[in-house]
Amino acid sequence: MVLGIAWLLLIIAIPLQVFGYATTCTQLADGSFITGAILSALPLGLSISLVLFKAFTAPNRATGVLFMLVTLGMMFTTSSIWANTIFIGTPCGPDFAEDLELYGPNELGNAIIIAGYFLLPAVMLVAAALLAFRQKKPSSCGGDAKAL
Repeated sequence: MVLGIAWLLLIIAIPLQVFGYATTCTQLADGSFITGAILSALPLGLSISLVLFKAFTAPNRATGVLFMLVTLGMMFTTSSIWANTIFIGTPCGPDFAEDLELYGPNELGNAIIIAGYFLLPAVMLVAAALLAFRQKKPSSCGGDAKAL
C-alpha cells in the first residue's frame, strides 16, 4: 500500500516536471521551469519519504529497481533543463547564454530548478537503491540457543 502511494506520487511528479518545457525562453523567461520544479517537489518529496520508509522496514529489490529506472528516465527526460542550468547558468540553453550578460542570471530561480530537477530525483535514486539493495537484518527475537 505504501509503495503504491509512492508510485502514484512519482507518476504525478513526472508530468509536473515536464511542464517546464511548456513555454519558450524569450528574454530568459524561466518561469515555467521554476513552476515545474516547485509543483513537482511536493509529490516527489513525499514519494522519497515513503520509499525511504519502506527501505528501512521492508526492502524490496524488484520494486526498488523499478523506482530507479523510472527516476533515471525522468532525469534523462529533463536533463537539458538541469544540465543547462548547471553548466550554462540558464535552463534555456546555449542559444541564450549571451542574454545572461544583458539580463543577468536568476540565482534563486536556478537554485530552485537545480533542486527540483536534479537534487530531488538524485535523492530518489538513492532511496530506490536503498529499497532495492539494503539487506534486511535478521530478527533478534528469541535469543541465541548456543549462548545459553
